[in-house]
Amino acid sequence: MLTMLPNAAFRPLPQRPRQSNTNATAQIQRLPDKSFRCWLTLQVQAGASLADLPYFVGMQVMADFVAFEAPGPDESVITRSVCHNGLAMLYGFARDTLLNLTTSALNGPLLLPAVNLTDLAEQLQRSVEQIQPSA
Repeated sequence: MLTMLPNAAFRPLPQRPRQSNTNATAQIQRLPDKSFRCWLTLQVQAGASLADLPYFVGMQVMADFVAFEAPGPDESVITRSVCHNGLAMLYGFARDTLLNLTTSALNGPLLLPAVNLTDLAEQLQRSVEQIQPSA
């Protein structure tokens, strides 16, 4: 799901970078087939000035991740991998999708910044460990 509205107050200033804040939240659900369903919700907001932001963006991406049962890592390693790597994949997908959609839009392309998702991934991992019985 993507909501994107042009910002009428936006003024392109090529001599300085656009300043924005990207707020991210995530959720994870363990499904009965032992796969994981992950959601990443992004809200892009203006930085110092409303004129810095070309669009008002709200976006949610979702994916299912499956870990195969072959001999391999234990449950905690799988959970950690899904929380960290799955979140990074979802952010990369959202970032690329937004860039592709805005490339030919009114106010020009918008590329989300590269971010460190470690803290958010660790929160996500703790939430899974609280609802999942330990082995």
